[in-house]
Amino acid sequence: MPRSLQLLVASTLLFAACAPAVPLSRDEAARLATAPPIAVLSVHSAPPWVDCPNDEGEKVWEGGAAVGRNDDREHRVVELSSAWAAPPPIVLASGVWRSIQDQWTEPLQVPPVDPAAATAAQLLSRVGAAGIPLPLAGPAEEVQRLDRAALRGRFPESPVLVVEAVRWVLVGCFFTYQPWFNVRATLLRPSTGEILWRDTCNGAFPGGSPAPASRDELTAGNGSLYARIIQERAAACATQLVAGLAGAGRI
Repeated sequence: MPRSLQLLVASTLLFAACAPAVPLSRDEAARLATAPPIAVLSVHSAPPWVDCPNDEGEKVWEGGAAVGRNDDREHRVVELSSAWAAPPPIVLASGVWRSIQDQWTEPLQVPPVDPAAATAAQLLSRVGAAGIPLPLAGPAEEVQRLDRAALRGRFPESPVLVVEAVRWVLVGCFFTYQPWFNVRATLLRPSTGEILWRDTCNGAFPGGSPAPASRDELTAGNGSLYARIIQERAAACATQLVAGLAGAGRI
């Protein structure tokens, strides 16, 4: 993906992820408790992009050995060039790191489990287990995109819960990655556009867990490790969303 488009996507997703939370009011919760089943939709996630904290990968690759004599940085140049099976770079044109990462992670662009779909499934099970009287109807239905007009046509009277990944990245600067995503859940009334409840599981970066893994490790065994990481993150997201929905006993 071109750098300019990458920045546009990143800034758009960041804006979307920062949409303020909307608590579910006590009165609305009481009305919904006796309402017909509420459909749950998960929006198909766009492919993940490589997010390198502090742009370290670009600084090392595109600056190469000219960047400085820091031992750790020199080691990373060697690691990068060895993984790409190319001579150690000296100074390369802007955009090289991004192009290489896009090519290298191509097998990871279609994950074995969609982050939004995985979180929607976890959310459904956790709402019931938490005893929250919100009549969500499962299983969640996956849609390719969020079409407001189509929602109004399908759900003219009823609310609907929409689950979507607002940040979906492979965190890494060289050739190991930590799959990571944030998911937003929005309970809305399509007929009026009114938001009844909205919350997002937070955390910009994963920290030490999951452990970084190579592309080949993530895709081995039909992507079993990749799928497990997504499911674990989905469970954590759903737990956080349910806690926000419950509102410390508000419902």
